[in-house]
Order: sequence, then structure tokens, then C-alpha cells
Amino acid sequence: MWREEKLPFELMFFPTGRGYQDAVRINTVEGGVAKRLELDTEMFDYGRNRLDARKLRGMGFAGFRVHYPINKPSYKDEVVVFLGASYFRAVGQGQVYGLSARGLAVDTATASGEEFPRFSEFWIERPNARATTLTIYGLLDSKHVTGAYKFVLAPGKETVMTVNSRLYARDTTAKLGIAAMHTMYAFGENQPGNRDDYRPEVHDSDGLSVLTGEGEWLWRPYVNPKRLLVTSFATANPRGFGSMQRDRASSSYEDPDAQYERRPSLWIEPIGSWARAGSSSCRSRRPTRPTTTSSSTGCPMRRRSSASRSITTTACAGRCRGRCRSAEATWCRRGAAAATCASPTAT
Repeated sequence: MWREEKLPFELMFFPTGRGYQDAVRINTVEGGVAKRLELDTEMFDYGRNRLDARKLRGMGFAGFRVHYPINKPSYKDEVVVFLGASYFRAVGQGQVYGLSARGLAVDTATASGEEFPRFSEFWIERPNARATTLTIYGLLDSKHVTGAYKFVLAPGKETVMTVNSRLYARDTTAKLGIAAMHTMYAFGENQPGNRDDYRPEVHDSDGLSVLTGEGEWLWRPYVNPKRLLVTSFATANPRGFGSMQRDRASSSYEDPDAQYERRPSLWIEPIGSWARAGSSSCRSRRPTRPTTTSSSTGCPMRRRSSASRSITTTACAGRCRGRCRSAEATWCRRGAAAATCASPTAT
């Protein structure tokens, strides 16, 4: 979309299928007027597969991705993708996809089981011919929580996403994760892997970094535990936290296909009063893909209450140890903003 108009941003779409079966509604906004985008099977190239287009009429959109030139002016790179539940991820200049951000995490590592909210509808504003940012609105929905999100994407050497959100509780939740992140850690320097694997390290991130409100830096290396493991840090008005990929040497991974050394970090900077908050890291072991979920957890939401939070998230590459530039954001009870930034260099 928008290629023929030669706009600075382009959109591409994902159809529903075996991996992503839940359809999302997608709208474009121009001049303040929203228009529903209907899926046409002719939008997609199916390669050499012989498919009956009539049987594909029930398909919907599973998600979308945004393209913008960040590496060279002649090519529009994929810079952000929204696909599956409330997951989205972005890259900066010279990077490849790694960890994901999440719109919201509900009841992570609780006895009742985790709930996964999903974005059910998007509205994307048509950019002008000189636009350097793209505005996206999203409707989040789940059994216990619903919410409205506004994303302002500014791709570049550092890709920054400013997010405003407002959440409404439908029922009580035991744990609510704001600015949640999802990454992968199989093995690394502090936990060697299987002897049958020649690679020294395999991970999207190697640890959780926290800058407390008192100015203290905390570093929690990730591990691949035999059972569920939760690590928590509590602080008032935290200055930032993030899931970091600090080792940038290709010789540390020896995987020219996965290129873990080029995967971004994700750094979050709350601005304004965040009161008491906690950063937690939840790690679980799976047979094929060990995962780590990190989030900031506020007070449980109560029935018929509404709450919004705001934070700044920064994804950066390099041994920045949390000292990364990011866009400003605010943390308040009625309106929230967050920014996600990807940087290919240490700062």
C-alpha cells in the first residue's frame, strides 16, 4: 500500500493461516475519515502454489508491517511489524528482528495461567509526502482488560515509537504487566549450551538492566532454568529498565544465519511520577525455544476501574548497558505514552 503514490512509508499485510488464525480489522485514516480495508486475495503472491482463489475469500488480515528507508534511500526496509496477540517489534539501522514488545501482559507466571490480550483492530493514518513519522491506533481486547493505543513511529538510526494508551479493567487481575517484553535465551557465557551445538551463545537478549529511582544500576543475567523462575526488583519512580543484547561480536555466536549480534535491545524510560513499580523477569524452559518475559508490574486493576500508564521504551544495540537515547514519555493515571527505540551503536 502507498507504493504507487510514492509515499515515504509503505504497508504490507499478512493473511490469516495456520500460524495466525485470528483476523484483525485494518482501517486507513485520511483527512480524519476512517476507511475499512477489505482483504482481496489478489493482494498476495502465492508463488508456485496452485490455490483456488474462491476458497480464500474467508481469509482476513493477521497483521501488517511498515516499510521505510533506514539503511539506504533507494530501498524501503521493514522497520516494524504487528503480528499475533499484542506483540510488535521494531529494528533500527543495520539490525535484524529479535525480541518483541507487548502491548500488555496479564497474570504472567500465576497459578491461574497467563492471559494474552490481542490487538483486534488498527487504524493507520495516511502519511504525507514528506512524513518522517507514521501514526497507528490499536484496539486491545481480552477477557479481563480492554484498551486503546496510539503509536507514533519514527524510524531511523534509532527507531522510536511513542505510545499513548488507556486501559479499562473488565475484571480483577492478579498481575498486570506494563511495557512487557518477550525475548529468547537458550544459552550463553554464564550458562554453556549443549555440547552437540557448536555455537558459543544462542539468545536474543542476555540480561535485564534496571536503573532505579535512586540512580542505582542493576543487572540480572538471563538463564535457562529447569523450571519456571521469576526474579523481581521493586523501586519507586524507576528511571528505566530493559532487556539488553550486549555482546555485539559475531565470533560470540558463530551463526551467520541467525546473526544474534545484530539483534536489538529494548530499553524503557518512564518520565514523570511512576510511584511504586516493580520490574520482573519470568523465565520458562521449553523443549525447543526457551523464553523470557520481562515487564513492569503496577497495582492490580479492579472491576469498573480504568487505568492508563505511560513509559518510554528504547531498543538499542551495542554495549550501552541501559545508557541509550530515547524519546520522552509520560506516566500518569489517565494517559500513557511509551517510546521504543532501536540503535545500532553504543551510546
